[in-house]
Amino acid sequence: GAQGALPVADDRLYGWGGEGSAVLDFDGTPLAVYPLGTTDTGEQRPLIAVAGGSALGCLVLQPGPQPKSTGLGGLLISIVDGAELATLDATPSWVSPDGCTLVGLDSQVIIEGKPVAVDLDQVFSVSPDRGSVLGMRRSGDGDATFVLLDLVTGEVAELGAGFHLFAMV
Repeated sequence: GAQGALPVADDRLYGWGGEGSAVLDFDGTPLAVYPLGTTDTGEQRPLIAVAGGSALGCLVLQPGPQPKSTGLGGLLISIVDGAELATLDATPSWVSPDGCTLVGLDSQVIIEGKPVAVDLDQVFSVSPDRGSVLGMRRSGDGDATFVLLDLVTGEVAELGAGFHLFAMV
């Protein structure tokens, strides 16, 4: 009943079909099996991989390819053993190259496979050292302020309007 498969590491394959999906090791043995998910239209579909996938990384799974801002029912899993690291409430808007750090459309932040609480209305990205995030807060009257949040100290620095990026030197 396989509908598709994706190599996610030299010795791992992610496969999906009518009954669900699974991470398989090099000889085809399932390491972890995942149930069907529910799409926006209420259909039961296998979870498909939409981001991530490197030898020691993670994979973002969701029911169907369409981005969702809430009620996603997706998962962040480890490619190594298929372990479920986090439940996703929205499609990621930003994912690190290894797939283990991400930002959801709903401002959910997951760093190295672990959810991190942030008091922001929107998060745009996570710094390369995983110590801060770029985001936005809205005031009571709806005005947006761009901020840099230090995840270690909790300190918030307000930024001017414009395009903000992290850079490594």
